Amino acid sequence: MHFAPIPTLMGSATEALLRKDFSYFDISPHTGFLDLENTAYRISKDLQENAWEDALEAARKAWPHGESAQDVVSDEEGVEPWRRSVRNMTVIEALSPQLMRDKSLLRRAYVVLSMVGHFYIHGTTSKNTTHRTDESHNPSLIPRPLAIPWLQVSHALGLKPVLSYAAQVMWNCTLDPSHDTQTADRIEALETFTSHPSEIAFVKAPARVEFEGAAVLKSIFDILSTHLRSSDLYTSQSDIIIELQKMEEALKKMRSHLLVLKKNCDPSHFYWTLRPWIAGSGPEGWSYQLEGESKVDLKLGGSTAGSSSLLQALDSFLGLDFGESHLAFRCSMQEYMPQGHRLFIQTLENLSTQDVLSHYLHEQVSTEATASPFRAYVKHIYANRKARIEPASLPDQALQLVLAYNNVIRALKDFRDEHFRIVSLFVINQANKQPKDQASPMVTTPDNGTPSTKETLKGTGGSDLAKLLKGYRNSSQAALFVIE
Repeated sequence: MHFAPIPTLMGSATEALLRKDFSYFDISPHTGFLDLENTAYRISKDLQENAWEDALEAARKAWPHGESAQDVVSDEEGVEPWRRSVRNMTVIEALSPQLMRDKSLLRRAYVVLSMVGHFYIHGTTSKNTTHRTDESHNPSLIPRPLAIPWLQVSHALGLKPVLSYAAQVMWNCTLDPSHDTQTADRIEALETFTSHPSEIAFVKAPARVEFEGAAVLKSIFDILSTHLRSSDLYTSQSDIIIELQKMEEALKKMRSHLLVLKKNCDPSHFYWTLRPWIAGSGPEGWSYQLEGESKVDLKLGGSTAGSSSLLQALDSFLGLDFGESHLAFRCSMQEYMPQGHRLFIQTLENLSTQDVLSHYLHEQVSTEATASPFRAYVKHIYANRKARIEPASLPDQALQLVLAYNNVIRALKDFRDEHFRIVSLFVINQANKQPKDQASPMVTTPDNGTPSTKETLKGTGGSDLAKLLKGYRNSSQAALFVIE
């Protein structure tokens, strides 16, 4: 299956970046990559697609606590009747024009279909399926009433038909209206599998990280569109230092939300209960049923913070070099990002010094060997920090700029260090333990995405967790400029 290409030329995207057109990339200067200002809480009841909302509500009754299919008294009373109702839904082959025109409704549809899809696929016990061979009980076969609209909505959004990070976090949160101020603490989760406080905390924490990241994105826009293009070297350096300080502060706030996550989310609940629900297809893949015997077979990763656009955007702006091994992972994660966010990263990756630097700076900096125009600029400042330049205070200010850049790198490394500690606590440590409830099929079923401790430990997105995160930390450390 082919997913929607980004409908723009890179040149147009560069122009949008330079004129600080946040909306071109589906970015808000206030909430960043999060879409909290146009949230749809439910598909309207007068639309045919409201049936998907009904299916999601019914799923919560089939799995009242989201633990597993064994939480229900029997198949006949809970799980299988719900699965049958999904197979018997009316097949919506032509989406409502109102849904297609309304971005917030389309995103809501993606969230709902992804939740229903994962309830359907992962909510089947080994006991219920081992003695059945008919397709209606094949957990990896997605029936037409679910498969066709899920594929259509995903295609319209340029995403894959799976519970991605966008579905679980980016488009699944809102602002608590009971508060007047717009802060990260106001963010609330809309949909969950278990309604458990740990899952709610697990959704809110990355959303709050993204919210704080709005300041990072705004500084990227300001530096590239304005400050680097100024012919006043002294003023531009002063302004860039201020923006880098804002970035450092934002990264510290982002890290603080990871600390809250460790406090509010039970690692055991995450690993043994929530993680199987949000896992991708695994190597066996899923089959999306179409007309007749036709199917679309896909192998998909699940929801993972690795597909957050925020850190990739910052990495590209700062010019961090992760090598070929990490490049493949970064590219694969971009396939799970919303189109506009993916375009923003690709625009940053393709910028040249000529695009963003003033004529004078371009002549000075263009020979620096780095993929990032901003890092090339800082590298030039670093190499010439002791030169005699007028005004006399400029060399001192140049040193402050390099130090401010280093401080952003350190804050980013601190954030990733904390993330690695969370992965160790929530995934690596838990993989070496036994679940509290040995009977839980969401734990014992081999197809649920939970690896054995003898295997390379994979994230829900399919990555080698320890190797990946250590590589990110090491690359951040290597990017620092040494100040004597």
